[in-house]
Amino acid sequence: MNQVIIYYSVSGHTKAAAAAIHSFTGADIKEIELIKPYSFVGSVTRGLDDTYRKKIPEIKSEFDLSSYDVIYLGGPTWGYDVNPIIKGFLQEYDLSGKTVIPFCTDQGAPGKYFEQFSLLCNAAQIDKGHEFIYPKRKSANELNLEAAHWLKTLGSRE
Repeated sequence: MNQVIIYYSVSGHTKAAAAAIHSFTGADIKEIELIKPYSFVGSVTRGLDDTYRKKIPEIKSEFDLSSYDVIYLGGPTWGYDVNPIIKGFLQEYDLSGKTVIPFCTDQGAPGKYFEQFSLLCNAAQIDKGHEFIYPKRKSANELNLEAAHWLKTLGSRE
């Protein structure tokens, strides 16, 4: 199965989680970029404002997903919910016929992230997601082991 990891990261936490998933799966890895990127402070102010107003920022990146069967899709949790960038991605891309595996990064409170993700995603199958808590505070080895443990529970993706 062809696999890709697609992620959005402001402070590097989700990037670290994506790298850990990559270390276990060997999947292609791609970052979502915005036309008007958030700064770290902007992600707190503008990002949360966009979250509560349900405003979707424009995605700069373009992805050809036609050759992929499995998509790992992740981003930070904002306001205990799926952030506007991942919401925008889910609205923009047709994921029918794909298996999507969500992951998020946060401080230990994902809220309704995975419930909301499942409602927004039009994939044929949505597998059990995973919450990475403060991934940059962990060593690469710890993070890789965490990702491997979670991914093993999902079964083979070969």
